[in-house]
Amino acid sequence: MLNEGWLLFLALLVIAGIVLGQVPLFAVAALTFLTYSSAQLWAKYCLRAVEYRRSLHPKRAFIGETVDVCLEVTNRKLLPLPWLEMQEEFPKDVPLTRGRLLASYKEKTGYLVTTSPFRWYERVARHYEVRCQARGYYPFGPAKLRSGDVFGLYSREEEYARVDYLIVYPAVLPLSEMGLPSKEPFGDLRVRRQIFEDPTRTIGVRQYAYGDSSRYIHWKATARTGQLQVKVFEPTTTHRWLVFLNLSTFQHFWEGIESKLLEEAITTAASLCNYAIEHGYQVGLYANASVHHSSQLARIPPSQDPNQLTNILEALAKVVPYPSVSMEELLQTECGGLPWGATIVVVSGAVTDALLATLIDLKAIGHKVALLQVGAQDLPADLGGIFVHRVRLGETQLADAYRRPAKVSWARAVGPER
Repeated sequence: MLNEGWLLFLALLVIAGIVLGQVPLFAVAALTFLTYSSAQLWAKYCLRAVEYRRSLHPKRAFIGETVDVCLEVTNRKLLPLPWLEMQEEFPKDVPLTRGRLLASYKEKTGYLVTTSPFRWYERVARHYEVRCQARGYYPFGPAKLRSGDVFGLYSREEEYARVDYLIVYPAVLPLSEMGLPSKEPFGDLRVRRQIFEDPTRTIGVRQYAYGDSSRYIHWKATARTGQLQVKVFEPTTTHRWLVFLNLSTFQHFWEGIESKLLEEAITTAASLCNYAIEHGYQVGLYANASVHHSSQLARIPPSQDPNQLTNILEALAKVVPYPSVSMEELLQTECGGLPWGATIVVVSGAVTDALLATLIDLKAIGHKVALLQVGAQDLPADLGGIFVHRVRLGETQLADAYRRPAKVSWARAVGPER
């Protein structure tokens, strides 16, 4: 390729050919000058007014489903593109159903490379289907566009920096496949519901009795009857589960991560939360690790928000596999403001002595505690009355969960696109 100095030299040769009357010199110099100068101009403007857009449909999916990735390029100018190379970064953990990715220097990323010409004002959309094989939060992009002149002498490259993310929810199983009964999964923990009066639901008044709160005096009724009257509220029951997910899979963090055990623990937590919401319970999720693009621990308090299941599943999809604090530290922090009558459910692949001591202390001060152990670790026989269940998810159960549709309502679990 020639730089500006060479083009100036060719221009001088053209002039010399004219002055000296050397037709061959003039023809060669002029042809070379026109070729290289037009190629430079073509390469300079080839990527102007070129629009690139990526879209995922849907942006959230369950394991076993497929997602359509649409890559759309529009050439909004008169200058055609003899060739346009698109290099898009795709995550390897959600593989293409057709085609393959080229190797990348990034461990979990591959390149999808396509090359094609574009006419003036032409728009081309290509659709690629990827299969969701594992829970996670997957980036698509950035992309690089490269084009040049028709002679292949010069090229220009631009980056499309935007990154789109695909959220793949964890598998959701019925409790029976985890060895828990669909009714009363934690034995007598389920039936001991706390009954209290809901101050937002007044159903009448009665005469004041010693011990009634002055906040609930009905002043209009008192003035009408001449005796103190208090409001009567509708009795209601609540059942709250606080699901604590331990991301540690070994006794000590420096021992590493056992991926299979980690995914089984996440699947167990997702299934518990789905069951609780299906049965009208308030459920919250707490994990001792952060989620992608955040330094905060995954923390979703119990709520009646209709998007509660969506928030929980997204947190489980995006949680990183590296614990930030120990589970006993998290329990001690969160249980200080524990809602009255709530049940603490700990899901853990690694149960340390410190964690057991913390659970026994919580049980001793009156909290309801259940431990769902994922894995084959042996536990002491006497755990102070804590409900303990060993969850064993075999390869067949997980494989079936990945193949069949998730037993979760899309309208409830996924909600509108965000």
